Amino acid sequence: MNIGVFSGSFDPIHIGHMIIAEHMCEFAGMDEIWFSVSPQNPLKQADGISDIKHRIAMLKIAIRGESRMKYCDIETKLPVPSYSADMLDALAREYPQHSFRLIIGADNWNIFGKWYRHDYIIENFGLLIFPRPGHTAVPVPGNGNIACCHAPETDISSTYIRNCVKEGKRLNHCVPPGVMDYIMDNGLYR
Repeated sequence: MNIGVFSGSFDPIHIGHMIIAEHMCEFAGMDEIWFSVSPQNPLKQADGISDIKHRIAMLKIAIRGESRMKYCDIETKLPVPSYSADMLDALAREYPQHSFRLIIGADNWNIFGKWYRHDYIIENFGLLIFPRPGHTAVPVPGNGNIACCHAPETDISSTYIRNCVKEGKRLNHCVPPGVMDYIMDNGLYR
């Protein structure tokens, strides 16, 4: 199977993430999307990030009933900070019957040269790049391992949701069903 690996903080997961995942299945040839919650992104500050158990729980709520979307725990088994190249290597070893491609936003593509073993990721796995507001992705000419996908752009971000919750707002329609209840029940982002 062709598996799109969507890794991120998902703090919280929101409908923009779900739209991207669905688009990759419908239009980019992916049979399934495997979501991987990053314990700590090496290019971001760890301060203020929610406990990984909450981020995983919200992800599982979001993909419940979505047959083509799975939670992948491989990154939680790797040393912190986690590197995408190491995660993809571990997936390829554990699931040699599948082909993996990494899903990233155009904002990450613009700094992809800073990623650990970035050339290795492109050569051995490939990238599916989705648009992000204010960012344009220009793939390397002639490299078939990089595809710019014309997924719908959403201006919803996890930061926006966290800030709204901190102000006492409920944004039920910005997150998949059940996620806002989880946020409120667990006192997240206050």
